[in-house]
Amino acid sequence: MSRENVPLNLEPHELRILQLSVMGYSIREIAEIMSKSEHTVRHYRKQMLQRNDCNFNVIIYRFVQMRNVNKDITL
Repeated sequence: MSRENVPLNLEPHELRILQLSVMGYSIREIAEIMSKSEHTVRHYRKQMLQRNDCNFNVIIYRFVQMRNVNKDITL
């Protein structure tokens, strides 16, 4: 299985951050929407990157691929 096909390992709050990032929201805006501090959003994002062993652009790419295959994933 290629690395691009490995499922993302995301917590619900990390998925929300990813969804909002794909929609173009900044970290500051995401923090406001989620009623969290910017520091907390950055921490969640860092955890997401470490757990999935890749950078944020790769996670976005994999999320978009997954969304194209599984139409149940909504933004």
